[in-house]
Amino acid sequence: MAGIERKSKVRKWFLLVLIIAFGATLFLLIDRIPPGADTAGRMLKVRFLIEEHVDRYARLPRDLEEVAMFARETNIEFKKGGTKDEWGNPIIYQKHSDNWITLQSLGHDTRAGGEGRNADVIVKFQIKIDTAKGNATEQEDVEDY
Repeated sequence: MAGIERKSKVRKWFLLVLIIAFGATLFLLIDRIPPGADTAGRMLKVRFLIEEHVDRYARLPRDLEEVAMFARETNIEFKKGGTKDEWGNPIIYQKHSDNWITLQSLGHDTRAGGEGRNADVIVKFQIKIDTAKGNATEQEDVEDY
């Protein structure tokens, strides 16, 4: 009888080790979310808010703080820290001629260039502002990751 109990315990331990090994193998094989994906998602939300801001006020926001205030005023869902990248660094907002906008994260290392989690994430887009109607229409869209 003791021999049967011992074999049962050995089988349980073997099964437990096998399950843990299988789980660890699956974890290593599953594709993970690439670095910068959360940042890109935040930038797309910021872009949406910029477009909504232009629709309402027929002008580009001065900075991303104005974008965040607009979200609060209009009750548009926007996470606290939504103007920062996934590493907590501020997203860079640049306005160019002809209403081109660049949103940029310099990655984890906060330096231009890099690979993996240090790679820059850049979203560029253009908005046409119709001052007569007080709204905007999106023109051309270029996104680099």
